[in-house]
Amino acid sequence: MKGICEEEKTLARQAQALTQKLMVQAQKIELLEPKRDKYFRILAKVMADGQEVAQELVKAGLAVKYDGGKKKRWCEASPS
Repeated sequence: MKGICEEEKTLARQAQALTQKLMVQAQKIELLEPKRDKYFRILAKVMADGQEVAQELVKAGLAVKYDGGKKKRWCEASPS
């Protein structure tokens, strides 16, 4: 939501809307493989009726897989 360009902000809103839709419509929500990251945040696979929410966001073009390296920017413009 705090993107650099309007396109990034629009994609963030679309990702939020898809996530909300999947979660609200789900009969069953599960958190699989919970663990802590290096900042002690909880990480888990979020499943909504057997669908991995992260995978649905990737399929919709609203997310990319993250391997722990440098994050990809969605905008070509640099911050002002």
